[in-house]
Amino acid sequence: MNRKALQLALREMQAATTNRISRIGMMLVTVLLAMSGPFGTFQSFNLGQRFGYWAVMVVASYLTGQAASTFFLELLRGQISQRWPRVIVAGLLASLPVTIVVMVVNGVAYQHVDIQSSLMIWLYTIIVTLAVVVMFVTLSEVMGG
Repeated sequence: MNRKALQLALREMQAATTNRISRIGMMLVTVLLAMSGPFGTFQSFNLGQRFGYWAVMVVASYLTGQAASTFFLELLRGQISQRWPRVIVAGLLASLPVTIVVMVVNGVAYQHVDIQSSLMIWLYTIIVTLAVVVMFVTLSEVMGG
């Protein structure tokens, strides 16, 4: 295991929890998702339950995705020299731990794990994780980071 990549990932995850903009962003996303109730949550939970569900889901999946993508971007730096292929591969790899987080949160919230929906959840997680990773890398470039 690459200690530098792991230390960087942990530092980034800690920074995400203390950064005001990250916290505000997570709160706004939680409110939007709780109010709109996507992925069947509108039918499954009342408003208070949706707020709890989406707050846990947003924070846990964001922090996991942040740490995993940072870890994989750093780990792959020596193997994939071009930035965008490395970003895509890191995003794909980061979707795996994020999928596990989503499955665990769903298992607790719905009190069962639906194996048949696992593939669809993984597909959604790949799409969202890739979009978020690409967005953050692009914003980092635009802001000169």
